[in-house]
Amino acid sequence: MGDFQNFLTKGADFYLVAPSFFNWAAPIVVATIGGLIWLAYWFGGKFADSEINGQLAHIAALDQRVSFAKEQAELSTKEATDLRGQLDKLKSQIKARAPLLEIQDSTTLIEGNVFRIIGANTAAAESLGHVSTGFDGQGRLKWRPIRPDEADELLGPKK
Repeated sequence: MGDFQNFLTKGADFYLVAPSFFNWAAPIVVATIGGLIWLAYWFGGKFADSEINGQLAHIAALDQRVSFAKEQAELSTKEATDLRGQLDKLKSQIKARAPLLEIQDSTTLIEGNVFRIIGANTAAAESLGHVSTGFDGQGRLKWRPIRPDEADELLGPKK
């Protein structure tokens, strides 16, 4: 307790020696503390804005990937519908004992459509089978394939 009394006594002596110091020092100290608080608040807002902008960029990239996957799924569905019609045509050609060249042409066309369906499904799966790992030096998103152990967590359980 004696040290605290000495501190207060020295402070009172200092005030009596230089009261004008306290008249101009107190507003400077208060303004400095206020300025530091405002600066911290401003930096917090800037960091929050940059975080929001980063999340918006991430959302835009994910939205673009989902729309690409939707396009590929629609293409795959259309190709599958066309394939069904071509298979029916091939069956009718076989029943009618069409010439071998016609059957070969139909078979080649069906094979091409099967490969396009596989390609569309692969593109959709690859588009949705990656997860972002953050941004690179140029501000572009980096992606890596989803590992099997994290698939349920990221994509939901398989039905």
